[in-house]
Amino acid sequence: MEVIWQGIVKAIELVLGFDTEVWQITWLSLKISGGATLISLLLGVPLGIALALIRFRGRDVAVALINTAGGKAFADFMVAPQTQNVIKNFGVDKFGQSLFVPVAGKKEEELGV
Repeated sequence: MEVIWQGIVKAIELVLGFDTEVWQITWLSLKISGGATLISLLLGVPLGIALALIRFRGRDVAVALINTAGGKAFADFMVAPQTQNVIKNFGVDKFGQSLFVPVAGKKEEELGV
């Protein structure tokens, strides 16, 4: 519990201390996520409206495929070796240790669960 509290205190210090690197990272994150959200809205809203209002043969299949494909794409991304490597190395440069633990593909015995 002590480690979590120290992390929260450090996060507050970095944000309230107007640390340049933290604000640059925050701004970049907002630009990227904002751009992705805008693209998703521009594509997804018209397609969603069309799927909701237009009846056509195979509509149920299309809806099921869209829902399934999105979930599978995200799951595949999260367990990909490149993503697991990013997770493993995240924070090492700045904090001397990884902030997250990659566990994709590991069995419960390997995790100590």
